[in-house]
Amino acid sequence: MSSTHAVLALLSLMAGPRGLERWRPPELEVKPPPPIVNSEALLAIASRYIGRPYRMGGVGSPSLDCSGFTCRVYAEAGYPIPRVSRDQARNGRAVPLSELAPGDLLFFVGSPGSKRINHVGIYLGEGQMIHASSGSGEVVVSELSQRYYKTRLVGARRHLPDPGTKTSSAAWAAKLPAKEAPTFELEEHAGDDALFLTLRVPARLPPPQLGARIFHSDASYLGLRALVASEEGDFALLLSPELRLAFPSIALSFVLAAPIRFPFDAPPTVGPLERAGDWLRFLRQLELGLPGADLEARLSREGDRTLGSGFVLERFVPSLAASGLPGFSVQSTPLSLFAGLRTDIFGVEALIDDVVTPGVIGLGGFVPVFWPGWKVGLELVTDDEGQDRRLARRTVWAGALSLDATFVENRRWSFSSRVGGAGIRTLGAEGLGAELGLSVQHRFGRGDTYAITLSAASAWLGRRYVARLFGPTYLASRALHLETLPEVGARLGLGGEFLLRAGRFQLALGYDDAVGEGRHPLDQRLFASLDLRDVSLGHGRWLDLRAGWAARGLFEAPEGAGSADVLFAGASLRLWSWLAVEAYLQESDAFEAGLGLSLAFVP
Repeated sequence: MSSTHAVLALLSLMAGPRGLERWRPPELEVKPPPPIVNSEALLAIASRYIGRPYRMGGVGSPSLDCSGFTCRVYAEAGYPIPRVSRDQARNGRAVPLSELAPGDLLFFVGSPGSKRINHVGIYLGEGQMIHASSGSGEVVVSELSQRYYKTRLVGARRHLPDPGTKTSSAAWAAKLPAKEAPTFELEEHAGDDALFLTLRVPARLPPPQLGARIFHSDASYLGLRALVASEEGDFALLLSPELRLAFPSIALSFVLAAPIRFPFDAPPTVGPLERAGDWLRFLRQLELGLPGADLEARLSREGDRTLGSGFVLERFVPSLAASGLPGFSVQSTPLSLFAGLRTDIFGVEALIDDVVTPGVIGLGGFVPVFWPGWKVGLELVTDDEGQDRRLARRTVWAGALSLDATFVENRRWSFSSRVGGAGIRTLGAEGLGAELGLSVQHRFGRGDTYAITLSAASAWLGRRYVARLFGPTYLASRALHLETLPEVGARLGLGGEFLLRAGRFQLALGYDDAVGEGRHPLDQRLFASLDLRDVSLGHGRWLDLRAGWAARGLFEAPEGAGSADVLFAGASLRLWSWLAVEAYLQESDAFEAGLGLSLAFVP
């Protein structure tokens, strides 16, 4: 350290706490007085961060750790509370656990009986807490009645004015310790509690998905769904016992479900059990690592996937080709595999649309080049229409080589470009294409939770080449996609996408088309998706909504073939931690729908 730096450091220490406040990072700047004095306004600030990724040391751009989250929320409310949990646990007024009020800071030890505080959250009321969870990898809402939290909660601190009435007379509070446990060591996620490799920061502002997501808790639970559902136009009652086991310490979780169908005119059935693959129907999800993390392996019947830059495989949704709602059908539905490993020097990805009867298989990778923010990517995808080996003559091979470059990346703005080429071979003939794309993102709002992303692309599309062939409509209308490839001539492609994220709300829209004599209706590609999650309705009730739609050739369908479109929508209203009302619908080559109740016991 130079003598100048040493003098500056000494002067800052002599200036006392107020002088040190000048050294707070911009994200933790305290809102000018007067401070917020009611818990509703404070909790509105905290709720904006739901879904924000976790990273140790993060203060919100884009990631947070537990004390970074509480410090940032209180800074926006006008309170300069300390940055780290060791100081937060001594700051403010101590509150008995039997007299908690919304907005209080809650402090937890790493294990029951320990004297080391390693976690902090904000009390929401009604026995709920909002916190940056290392196990979930993001800011979430948790029930304090869960055994894990109930046995580790040891103290509370208050910064807001005392409420006129006590608000914590719920039955769960009577089971909490009567007083704060003494603490001697105050460290946050240190030693045995430190993060492991698979819990790194997810990608910033991931876009909404087009595919299904079954709503439920991220914790371990034992549950039952009772559902009135339609499969291929035939209504029946479905009962689905399910079990989810989550092991945050090794980033492993799996969900087992056993749907039992009660047709109105036939005996109950769990479906065929003739092959080993039939038994895999009871596995809904198996995950190692977290989506968007450095290491991820997932077997799942839900969601969509993009491989690499998306030149050949974008928002691919195997479940939309299934007969029956994912996880609720007694028929065979695709169990897809996605695996990825990302390091500072390379990344690789792999995808299989169905591990039982594989058809579409994809591999991708990237390596940085030139300087930070630039990378070269390669994707390879093949499909032999595995459902019928006699159609192997339709085997498709597609590949893409791309260069992605980020020119601007700061707290508010991102500007990047992508250039690349792709090729397809099918029916013994080849097709080629090339594309140039530009993308700009603006992040705004004091909480950095709002963003608008605009993307535009122009492409030269050669004969027999269709951009992003393996999209969400592919499996639902495979013959339409492949049989029309020979009809496609050379033309110019244009397209754009719009993504808006506002807190817990995300909206995505996209449209592609082509001009020229070789234009084909399949060049016309549309998609829209909406995601609204963890919306508080008060009194411990939360609402989740999701809808996704995609189409090709909607306005000018190929002659005699019709357009290709797919749709999924779902909603869940969590009335209590153990009860939710749910609704789903899915449409591809058939229409399916369901409405029911979900009950869960969360230990």
